[in-house]
Amino acid sequence: MNVVSLALLILTLALAAANGANDVAKGVATLAGAGVTRYHTAILWGASTTLIGSLLSLSIAGRLTQLFSAGIVTAPPTLAFAAAVLVGAIA
Repeated sequence: MNVVSLALLILTLALAAANGANDVAKGVATLAGAGVTRYHTAILWGASTTLIGSLLSLSIAGRLTQLFSAGIVTAPPTLAFAAAVLVGAIA
């Protein structure tokens, strides 16, 4: 794996962490704080719904990749373009 690919992987992981880090906590805190469920159960709900969402996301991303690689975008994306998109999304 070259340096650019490694950098893109790290940026992608940073985007995933920045995008989802606070979303699950809000739902878990609401469930537990309102007394709807115990903390342990709320954490299990958060973890399971995050897992389901990530699996659905992979499925949708695969379909989008097929769609955009079928001619909608005519120029192949460069690594610099991918890095710029990731940095912009993280910011």
